[in-house]
Amino acid sequence: MNEISALKPSLECVVDCANILGEVPLWDAAEHALYWVDIEGKKLQRLTPASGEVRVADHFAAIDLAHVAVCEALKTGCSRSLPI
Repeated sequence: MNEISALKPSLECVVDCANILGEVPLWDAAEHALYWVDIEGKKLQRLTPASGEVRVADHFAAIDLAHVAVCEALKTGCSRSLPI
């Protein structure tokens, strides 16, 4: 057995958010928070793992979310202008 086949990945759901199409996870090291979008559900979401708090901004059009996701993914860190 090689090293790769010996690995046993473990997955754990940390937020039961029921996204329609949750994608583009982005970790903000400065905020210690995880951002992601639900493009189809038109939501921008933020998890603070230390507290378990989840904040949701659901007033975006799908195209706005796609723009935020792409722009943020290309940066080295999150913008402080995220609305949630």
